[in-house]
Amino acid sequence: MRVPPEFWQTIKWFKPQEFGISTHGPEVREREAMDNMNPVLIEKLDELRSKTERAIIIHAGFAVSGHSKNSWHYFGDAADLDIQDMQVFDQYQAAREIGFGGYGLYPHWDNPGLHLDVRPLKANGDPTLWVCNERGIYIYWPSEQAIELLDSLWMASETAKGGHHAPA
Repeated sequence: MRVPPEFWQTIKWFKPQEFGISTHGPEVREREAMDNMNPVLIEKLDELRSKTERAIIIHAGFAVSGHSKNSWHYFGDAADLDIQDMQVFDQYQAAREIGFGGYGLYPHWDNPGLHLDVRPLKANGDPTLWVCNERGIYIYWPSEQAIELLDSLWMASETAKGGHHAPA
């Protein structure tokens, strides 16, 4: 057991079954989370929920299929989520303040959100960052296209808040 039951008593905002395989029943999902999820990830997500003061919906935690070949989900080190009533760029900024090893921005999901994981940082100390474009192609940072996508997400966030407006 990777995450003992008493650990979950210290977690304010999440229950183990939120991190199991969504097609399994609640008791199986709970066992999957206890056996496989990384407690560091759970603590960071709990901190993110407290910081944002908004509900976080977990769409995927531990998984055995349905992700990339060596997905961090398969090790219990990742979660796909959306933070309710927040633009995807603002979700990313809040998560960066907590500190994760990997950040994926998915602005084209039905509920735009993030992939967050606790992989090791790169040799230079930076996290891994990517944006998934409207065609489902992963654009990794740093690249000109990733910078353009992040800029457009920032502009959308600012516009939604009534701040900086994009030129007409």
